[in-house]
Amino acid sequence: MILITECYSGENLGDRELVDATLDKVTQIHPNEEVHIVALDDRIFKVMYPRVTIHKRMFDRIEYNSRTGIPRLHLLVQWMLSITLLSGASMLPSKYRRQATERVGMALPRGLKPTALAYMTATHVYPVGGGYIGDRYIKESALTLWTWWFSQRSGAAVTTMPISIEAEGSLLKTLLRKLAGEVNINVRDRSSKAVAESCALDATYVPDLAFRNYESRHDGLPSSQNDSLRVLIVPVAGDYFDERTWQWQVDEILAYILNHPQKVLTSTFEMHHRVAQSSAGQDGDAVKYIEQSLPKHASAGRLEAASYRALCESIRLDFDLVISARMHAGIAALCSETPLVLLGYEEKHSSLMNEIGMTKQAGYYGRTTEAALAVMVDAAINFDETARSVAIKQLKTRLDDWAS
Repeated sequence: MILITECYSGENLGDRELVDATLDKVTQIHPNEEVHIVALDDRIFKVMYPRVTIHKRMFDRIEYNSRTGIPRLHLLVQWMLSITLLSGASMLPSKYRRQATERVGMALPRGLKPTALAYMTATHVYPVGGGYIGDRYIKESALTLWTWWFSQRSGAAVTTMPISIEAEGSLLKTLLRKLAGEVNINVRDRSSKAVAESCALDATYVPDLAFRNYESRHDGLPSSQNDSLRVLIVPVAGDYFDERTWQWQVDEILAYILNHPQKVLTSTFEMHHRVAQSSAGQDGDAVKYIEQSLPKHASAGRLEAASYRALCESIRLDFDLVISARMHAGIAALCSETPLVLLGYEEKHSSLMNEIGMTKQAGYYGRTTEAALAVMVDAAINFDETARSVAIKQLKTRLDDWAS
């Protein structure tokens, strides 16, 4: 049995694309194997893949955050006891390990048992490309690394899809060295590769799987004849920033648009919808704020895209510029060869733009003023189209070579 893990939520269009790309690749490698998926938020994945068994993540952050007081403490104790027992069984000599871990697995609480047994019986485990190992989520990163270690101790080969590793603290680096030493690690940016190597881990640089959607903007597409500048804004809100910070950033973007000498038609896109029973996915708050703040003559409404491919196509056909805080909306713009300003909040954003020589079009969300944004937009629109096309085609070629 093949297990795809670290899937986040189908409410995030970027994560949904990475799961879909991973499933395509895994079924090519293992065409006759049964595939299971482990996801934090499993609802949409069950609809997307009705023939695939979907498991809830063993240590469910949504469930943990929904509890307070004694119930939360009880859940935490339950998790720590389960980890301790499974780790102890996994460290037994191979002669006794399988039987011991299976016995412990059968005794686990109902919420943990099915997923733990899936880890035990998998022959190959593939953490999905949206997987993130970083200091910002140290607890979740530690649990992720433990599942990799546990999978290997249970007999599985663990190969990550291209992930991000942003570890600066000594604790996480120690956990990487101890728990991921035998994992086949693929990373989606060179800064992650450098972090892995600083932990004495081998890592292969592979472009993000979403680059499989690359298509030249000029393949049969006439140049825009519109007098207006068509702009798509993809904001982020409370997932990473307090309300004051993200509203300030949105206000700076809107000031640039409203003060632009050319007529600007602005659309918004909600990349990450709210995950049920959690605070995750608050992009909609920023989208509503933009819609309420824009005068009617400058608003072109909200973009709807049912799939990542549809998002790429809409950007390619309908927009002259994308201003995005979400990395995979930025990659959609790159795949469509549409001018991009990427206002990041993690190392992966700037590392991506460095890779393709677009550092002048990259800024920091929550710190980019109207004046700084104007410089970035000018750099994006006037960037050499041939150089941009060559850089993105190289990423697509590298990804295709790895995938084959």
